[in-house]
Amino acid sequence: MGYDSTVRFALLFICAALSAGCGSIGLTVHNDTEGAVTIEGVGEKLTVAAGERVRVDGLRTLGELVAKDSTGAELQRVTPSAPPAGGEVVWSMAGTVCYAEADYGSYYSAEDYIIPAGVELIGALDPGERLYVSKGSVDAPPGGKLPARARRKAVAVVEIPCQAKRQGDAILRSWLEVSLRDIQP
Repeated sequence: MGYDSTVRFALLFICAALSAGCGSIGLTVHNDTEGAVTIEGVGEKLTVAAGERVRVDGLRTLGELVAKDSTGAELQRVTPSAPPAGGEVVWSMAGTVCYAEADYGSYYSAEDYIIPAGVELIGALDPGERLYVSKGSVDAPPGGKLPARARRKAVAVVEIPCQAKRQGDAILRSWLEVSLRDIQP
């Protein structure tokens, strides 16, 4: 028994539609400089005002990124390593804004109050660093919300106070626990 061409086309279309968003990556640019910048390297030019955070979804690849000021003068040039499918790249232009990647998955599966749920720190953009590439797929990018349901993992990239990172991972984990109220669905 064979499929006719209409069924084959429909199956191909459904598979393509489902995979279109799954393998894509996201880019978050946080302009922590004093002036607006234009970002090249993400398709159309992207303008980010001073102090603003802008996110680009659905990128298939991410190569060299160039930031220019309003006169067209180059300010920075970075080439992030390739994130995994569904991953996130965060670029803090001046390195004064910090982010952490954390897994909140135990909050979804915690059924036993004897072992309380907790956050697992995966990685962080430290003070003074400008570029962070997620270690895996991200469910909630900066400014996003975690999904209503999750299995095993629920990963978020969250803006954190740089002071929390400077004081060590224990303080950072505590701050991430507090941040849950802002990112839960």
